[in-house]
Amino acid sequence: MAKITLSTEQKFRIEAACRELDRCDDIDQIRDLTKQLLIENAKVRTAVRQALVHRQIYTSAKPRSL
Repeated sequence: MAKITLSTEQKFRIEAACRELDRCDDIDQIRDLTKQLLIENAKVRTAVRQALVHRQIYTSAKPRSL
């Protein structure tokens, strides 16, 4: 798998979210957040998969130049 590099802004947002989680004492809130993240992760994976399929269909349907 190719190495994925996060932008500085992405790293900052992740760090801020991690710090907020570290401060959280409410297990129900952490569970809810985890469930939301699992759902969002699945949506992103599905969107990427669909984009790759669409790209493959588009590039294979494109006329080739001689």
